Amino acid sequence: MALDANHAHNSGVTDEAVAASQAALAADDPGPLGLAVAAVAQRLGMAPATLRTWDRRYGLGPSGRSVGGHRRYTGQDVLRLDLACRLMRQGFAPADAARAAIEAHIDPAPAQDIPPVSHEWQAPAPDSPEQAAAAVRGLLHAAFGLDAPAARGLIKATLERRGVVWTWDNLLVPALVEIGRRWEASGGEGVEVEHLISGVVESELQAVIASAKATINTRPVLLASAPDDLHNLALTAIAAALSERHISTRILGARTPIDALQAAIRRIGPSAIVLWSQLDSTGVVDVFAEIAEARAQCAVLAVGPGWGADLPAGVERPSDLVDTVTRVTAAVR
Repeated sequence: MALDANHAHNSGVTDEAVAASQAALAADDPGPLGLAVAAVAQRLGMAPATLRTWDRRYGLGPSGRSVGGHRRYTGQDVLRLDLACRLMRQGFAPADAARAAIEAHIDPAPAQDIPPVSHEWQAPAPDSPEQAAAAVRGLLHAAFGLDAPAARGLIKATLERRGVVWTWDNLLVPALVEIGRRWEASGGEGVEVEHLISGVVESELQAVIASAKATINTRPVLLASAPDDLHNLALTAIAAALSERHISTRILGARTPIDALQAAIRRIGPSAIVLWSQLDSTGVVDVFAEIAEARAQCAVLAVGPGWGADLPAGVERPSDLVDTVTRVTAAVR
């Protein structure tokens, strides 16, 4: 496959993006019979729903036909999609990336008789760094395409197959960090991507919590953010991971005032208290002294990067989600 670099430059496409797409797919051409949407999704690390959205919204769809008349992606179609994905990773808006990929001249691919793949795409069971990276790419493609159904399907399938802890550490956190990095690099553009994906993540984690049946603890675990901390997504992840272990929780959410935290402690007598702080400015240790009088005898955990090492005696400092879940589980048994 060859792509006209001059034409590509007119659309804002760099030589590096063109070369990368060409090298990645030159030895892996779909052939004259083409590929079904599931096979293309696997090759590019995307969800089929995202590809269908791109077809509908941007015209980046299959241009070939199978013998039976079904639409199939040609080698040119796959190269355009790969190029659009690379441009989005460089900061292009989805519509601009799609337009540049469509306008780029791509020579016909050499013929190879590779049969179409008809199996439906499933979220991988990523047992290797490469597979995990492919899952993250798929979620990023959905996020930057504002394709909430595709993102939801990928997250839901991965949660079902791998559980909350693995999904959080290997899929959700890497994707959220990358979205945040691109937002900072763009000077604050694209906040809608972060809002959409955060909402989808919250929804799917809440679904895990809601599906829990019997619980092993008579007193729930209380989870809250520090009084000035606006972040609570990690608390939902902790609650979801605990629900998989049949541990009931109560989430007070972001920016919980000290008096509200004290009242909740007195009301439910929690079996453990988890306080989250995302930023150094919100990790004020005075909160632990404030709740000391209200709390019953229970474990207290300071979770999140905002807490420093200088914590009051008796306050535990888990290192990550696995450590947090392990400590809480031990405390409630």
